[in-house]
Amino acid sequence: MNVASAKVNLVYTILVGLVVGFLLGFIDTYGYAVTGYTTAELSPIVSVILTYPLLSKILRRKPFIVEHLISVIIASGISLTTTITSGMYITYTMLSRIADPKLIGLPEWLYMSSLDVNVYALIFYMYAVLVSAVGVVIAYIFHRHFIEKERLAYPIGLAYSMLIQVSRAFRKLNIILPIVVGITLHLIAFTYGTSIFDLTPILQKILPGSSLALTLDIFIFFLALLIPLNTSLGIGLGNLIMYLIITPTLVSLGLMSILPFMKSSDIALEASPYTASIMVGFITIAIIYYFLTSRSAFILTFKLLIRNTHLLKRLILALALITSSFILIFTLIELPLTFMLIMPFYLSIHLLLVLLTLRVVGETGTASQATLPLATFTLFMSGARGALTYALLDPYTGVPMPQFMAGSSMNIIKGAKRLGLEPNVTVNLLILSLLIGAPITFIYGHYLLLAYGLNSPKLN
Repeated sequence: MNVASAKVNLVYTILVGLVVGFLLGFIDTYGYAVTGYTTAELSPIVSVILTYPLLSKILRRKPFIVEHLISVIIASGISLTTTITSGMYITYTMLSRIADPKLIGLPEWLYMSSLDVNVYALIFYMYAVLVSAVGVVIAYIFHRHFIEKERLAYPIGLAYSMLIQVSRAFRKLNIILPIVVGITLHLIAFTYGTSIFDLTPILQKILPGSSLALTLDIFIFFLALLIPLNTSLGIGLGNLIMYLIITPTLVSLGLMSILPFMKSSDIALEASPYTASIMVGFITIAIIYYFLTSRSAFILTFKLLIRNTHLLKRLILALALITSSFILIFTLIELPLTFMLIMPFYLSIHLLLVLLTLRVVGETGTASQATLPLATFTLFMSGARGALTYALLDPYTGVPMPQFMAGSSMNIIKGAKRLGLEPNVTVNLLILSLLIGAPITFIYGHYLLLAYGLNSPKLN
């Protein structure tokens, strides 16, 4: 292959990645609005299927693995922005309808306050993506530690890289038939909605505080099929333990109040403070145990990091970007002195949670938000109040999500590394695609809200 053809192939490769990324961005935005769940973490797997026929058509031959891989990375990067831009834009718009924005301190540039796109909102969400991209940088800095030293599997990364390798054997029917089935099932779900059989009121008479609901939801069903098996089992068992053991125990101890006519959603809302508290305690112990047992490996990693000027500069830049959100909040509202004093400690919690998320994703494949209430708890105990503070600083309820981005990008780094692409190339492609995708996916969220509103049965 000569230089000229290589250049043309690179152009087509990037173009296909952008097209598929913009398509996935819309699908993920819509999926988030309907289900409340994001499928962006699974975009590497989905984009392998979507990019292959387009590349084959435009190149008039089977794409090389590196061409296919670059398209997948670009498409995945754009898709990942939906969690931060359109996803949180829709979330805060819902919050603005439930609570008085002025009363809770929610500025207009966090939600849809008019029919036109708010330029300040667009700028803010692009900034939030930039801060979240810190997670990509940290994943790159520690990729040798988690991939080579701890030898974590990163199931999503392994799956999409294997799929790229076997894609050469794809036939048109293998691709078209599942897409047709998916469209058909979606139209059925779109027409008839979700069926739910809530057993909670009946269970209240037998075991006060317990909750169980049987739901037939096509979106959640297919999401469960895509998520790795051990993760799906963990979610299911966790829900059963929570609402058949823990909440009845809380009621019996007099810590949680319930009414006989409560539905499953009411029980979940009533139990949420206790759920968060339990998670904070569990995660605190998990962090201490993990870093104590892995201290030797981490000490060696940090020693090597200090000696590597290139990586050290990247880490300093990453921490500086996270710190910029602290500076921004100080210019917007007055924060208590206690928070100012614990700011260095809170910054270290951010880094610890990034590392813990990288560990969790290495085993389960998907980033768990279960680790993040520790940051929320720390903010609350410091005296920080108001929606804006949490929107800017809290990775659990807020917009910048370096932890989520770190876990998702490490999957992509692992898969690309397995196929022979250098991690620094992967990271650069990812960050560029994040910045390109941010304004587009934000606009998707705005116009979906404009088209359907918040009271539409098509959006939950």
